[in-house]
Amino acid sequence: MKLIYLSRKRSLENALGQIATTRKTGELDYAEATLARHLLREDITTRLVECAAARIGQRSTLVFDANVRHAEQLSAAFCAHGFSTAVVSGRTGRKRREELFAGWRSGIIQVVCNCALLTEGIDIPTVAALVIARPTLSPGLYTQMLGRGMRTADGKTDCLVIDVMGNQPDPSRQVILPHVVGIEVEPEDDQHPEKRARSRRTDPLLRSILGGQGDTELALLDPLGRSQYRWNDYGAGYFATINAHTIAILDRDPAQSGLYRSRLYTEPPGQLAEHRWLEGRLLPLRQQIALLHEATRNIYRERLAGEEAPWLEEPATEKQLETLGRYRKHLPERARAAGWTKRKASAAITYYRWRKVLLRAPDL
Repeated sequence: MKLIYLSRKRSLENALGQIATTRKTGELDYAEATLARHLLREDITTRLVECAAARIGQRSTLVFDANVRHAEQLSAAFCAHGFSTAVVSGRTGRKRREELFAGWRSGIIQVVCNCALLTEGIDIPTVAALVIARPTLSPGLYTQMLGRGMRTADGKTDCLVIDVMGNQPDPSRQVILPHVVGIEVEPEDDQHPEKRARSRRTDPLLRSILGGQGDTELALLDPLGRSQYRWNDYGAGYFATINAHTIAILDRDPAQSGLYRSRLYTEPPGQLAEHRWLEGRLLPLRQQIALLHEATRNIYRERLAGEEAPWLEEPATEKQLETLGRYRKHLPERARAAGWTKRKASAAITYYRWRKVLLRAPDL
C-alpha cells in the first residue's frame, strides 16, 4: 500500500512537549484529558480542517481525536466545509454505530471522526485518508491507527496520512509516519516556506517496532511473522529458541489487554541457570519483539534457531521421535502418523524441555 504523507508545523501555539504524560495503558503517552484541553481550540481546529479539506478530495476519511468533544468539534468543522460527517465513540449505541458504518461503506458519509473506538477491530477497506489529530507517544497506538488505512480495496491505490504536529514538536518522542517508513525529513514550516526541509535520522528500533519497509510503502505485518526467530504458541504466550541454552518468552497479559511482557531463560552447561524479565512492563507485541531482538542479537544462532533454517521442513528424525517419547509415550507414534517435520518435532521437544520455565515466570 503506497502512502502519501503530509505533516506541517503550524504558527499556532501548540507545544506538545508541555503536555503531561501517563503510562495508564502500559506505554508512555500524552494524558488524555490534558491533550484534549490543549487541542480543543477553535484556531487549531480551523487550521487543521482547512489543511485536510484541501487534500482529502473524495477520499473516505477517518479522523482520530483526543476525546468525544474533540471529535464533535472536528466533525462540525468538516461539515462546514461541505463534507458529510459522523462522530463515533464508545458512547454510540451498537445499532446507531452499524447504521453509521453502513453509510460510511456506501459513501453517504465521507468523514468519520472517532474517539478511542476505531483504532482496531473495525474493517473498512475503502478508507483512503487518515487524519491523526490525536498526537501520540505510543508506537502501539500509532500502529493501530495506521492499520485502519492499510486495507486494500478495488480502486484504492494509496492512503493519505496527515500527522498533526505542533509548532514545538519533539520528534524524538511523538510517533509520526517518517519514524516508520524512513522519510528522513523534517516537516515544512508554514512561516518559512522558502526554507528547505532538513534531513534527520530515523530511529531504527522504532522502525523495527512499527514495521517500516522502506521510503514509500509500509507493511503492517504480523510481528511474529516478521521476526527471524522461530516463535511457537504455547497457550499463555510465545517462545523461541535463541541458541542451544537460551529461550526467549513472550507472556500475554492475563487481563487480555493485548499487551505482552518479555523474559529470557539461560541454562549454560555447568553454570547456574538465569531466569529474568527483559521487559516486565506490558507493551505491544511488536515492541517486545523488537526489544528481544536487540537484547539477543549477539547470542542468536541462526542455523539452530532461525525461521529460515534449511532443515525445518525435512521429516522428523528418529532421534527426535525418540526424544519425544521420553516426554510422552504416545508422541512418536502420533508424529509418524501425522508426518511431522523437524520444525514441529523441534517445537514440541523445546516445549516439553522448558515447560516448567514457560509456565512459571520470575517475580516482577
